[in-house]
Amino acid sequence: MRTILRSLLSLLFAFSAIAVSGQVPSFYRSTLDWAKSSQEIAPNITNTQPTRTAVPLISYPGINSDGSNLRLAPNALSGGGGAALASAICGPDTVFYPLAKATGFEILRFSDSLAFGQYFDAPQAITVRGFSFYAYVDSSTSQTVNLTCRLYLAGADSLPTGNPLATTTVNVDSNFYGGSLALLEKYASWTGVVVNAPYVITVENNTPVSAGIITNDFSPVSLPRDGLQEWLGQIYVPGATSAWVHGYGITIGPNPFDADVLLHPHVTYDITAGFGPTQATGCTNIAATLTNMSSPIIQNRMYNFAAFQGNAANSFNWNYGDGSAIDNVINGNHAYTTAGTYTVTLTDSMFGWNVTCTDAATGTIVVSPGQAITANFSYTSAGLAATFSDMSNNSPTTWVWDFGDGNTSMMQNPSHTYTSNGTYTVCLVASNACNIDTFCQTVLVGALPASSCDTIGNITGTPTLYSATNGGFVAGHNFRHDSAKAESFALGGTFAFEEALYFFGLKRSPTPMTSKVIATVWDANGMGGSPGAVLATQDLLYSQIDTTGALTSVTFPSVIGTNGNFYVGLQLIYTPGDTIALITNAIGQTIPATAWELDSAGTNWVAYDDTSTWGIGVSHAIWVIQTVEAAFTQATAGLSATFTDQSLGATGWQWDFGDGNSSTMQSPSHTYAMPGTYTVCQIALNNTCVDTICQTVTVSGACPNPTA
Repeated sequence: MRTILRSLLSLLFAFSAIAVSGQVPSFYRSTLDWAKSSQEIAPNITNTQPTRTAVPLISYPGINSDGSNLRLAPNALSGGGGAALASAICGPDTVFYPLAKATGFEILRFSDSLAFGQYFDAPQAITVRGFSFYAYVDSSTSQTVNLTCRLYLAGADSLPTGNPLATTTVNVDSNFYGGSLALLEKYASWTGVVVNAPYVITVENNTPVSAGIITNDFSPVSLPRDGLQEWLGQIYVPGATSAWVHGYGITIGPNPFDADVLLHPHVTYDITAGFGPTQATGCTNIAATLTNMSSPIIQNRMYNFAAFQGNAANSFNWNYGDGSAIDNVINGNHAYTTAGTYTVTLTDSMFGWNVTCTDAATGTIVVSPGQAITANFSYTSAGLAATFSDMSNNSPTTWVWDFGDGNTSMMQNPSHTYTSNGTYTVCLVASNACNIDTFCQTVLVGALPASSCDTIGNITGTPTLYSATNGGFVAGHNFRHDSAKAESFALGGTFAFEEALYFFGLKRSPTPMTSKVIATVWDANGMGGSPGAVLATQDLLYSQIDTTGALTSVTFPSVIGTNGNFYVGLQLIYTPGDTIALITNAIGQTIPATAWELDSAGTNWVAYDDTSTWGIGVSHAIWVIQTVEAAFTQATAGLSATFTDQSLGATGWQWDFGDGNSSTMQSPSHTYAMPGTYTVCQIALNNTCVDTICQTVTVSGACPNPTA
């Protein structure tokens, strides 16, 4: 008889919020031991079970040309349906998932109604016919024991629930076989039970004779342990509070039971290949996504070795039918370069632990030429009525109009009557089966609106005048002799203005008729988006500055057109006795700060919230008044004239060519019917501003031949 050295370092278990710790009762010492004899030490166990090699990222080679290993689903896509589905029976297979996770092995002893369990997913219907496990009887006796093997459904807590679905007994003897798993393997079998939900298989020893069962390794001090903290292994602790306990509720030796019991279910299941494109048609050069509808078990790491490796996509081979390479992805995605009809085949390969099975589904995709659409339209207006003409290219088949007043149309060339004068943003969405495009323009109906342009600034909150600790004012003259103060405007798009408004908090000067600051506009092309080149300047005398609470207006020499990103501020001149300061809002009311300053050397711009300067989030009290300025040039050739827009700040244009014809293009061309001199007017507008300019244009050339 072999001498058994039993060493149970600790056993902690938790149930119903009760924790047991300290000295382990003798009951547990007799029923659950960690085997450590010279012949039964766990590292001596040898794994002679079948092993799987890595699944290659290639088309699975085991499909015979005669289809004997391949169940094809004879389907064709039509009317936007999905791929028709058939099934292939897969199995019987032995699920070696716990063994595959093993880096080492342990032996746990059990008796007196103690039991072990292992949880398994059931992503679909699975037939369980039994399981394999590795066990032997205590070497100190020649007795054999009957271990009770059961199948349960798993409850919401993943532990066994309800009555067992199947029960059998397996006789186990005391042969240790030198630790060979192949020789220690035992088989529990029953008539197949179909499970449609997660399940637990269990082994219990209801005798006083101690038996050993093999688990994977939970002994490493550092993570990961073989259980990978999935906590699939379970232990039934008999006694006054008999209960199944998760592995994290049991401590064996110095570590929690973060391991799997090597219980390997024998299963059979169907696999069904399938996919469902959202429609049965596609377009060239536009990728179509094919949604995988195959059996969910194929992506489950407990049953598919490829998924266990983290390569579930290797189980799916997409043949798009156009000669392109086989695609190993879960959901197909492919762009065809040539129009035509293509048969798409999805071949599923289920890489089980002992078997490999396949199934396939096919579908037909009709690919049409995909020419890009460019949406466009023109319009004419008479009073409040407007008529719109579709000018989109490449044959759209649907049109969706938004007239900018809450009304819409799906006609190709609709008419619409507005309820009031004004400008409206009209958008056309033109599309066909392959492409879509949107075009918007500003439409003017009725009389010209009065030009009432927006006043735009950043400042909100409490008007504040901040003094500098060491003299002067934060937003004006101060002890650091800042060269300039500027307010950032990040409006985007086309923007024009000519007038700026400043709110000054203080001015002092012994010579107000000659002392000045310089109102300045900069672009935003400096380093990191800081002020860059000067766009405009205007001298501002102290005598012109209001500090009684009114705003000071500055009109620059001409309209300034920008890309919507610019700075407006002051260049400061330091003359003895002069002090000037702008109002800001309170600290923290603008984050990030939009107020900037230029150092005394005139080389470095920083925002006020930069820690190298004031470190405060504020805005200057500076506003700009949006405007628009109409302007154009002309060129003639015979009876034709080309008009080139030179307007500033415009987002829409209305042209009157003086002969009863008009256009809404930015820079149109027009051919007159007769030579002569015509008055051409351009109306330039944006959301709130309108400006008009007219010029005469003279065209000449031969008159067209009269017709009867």
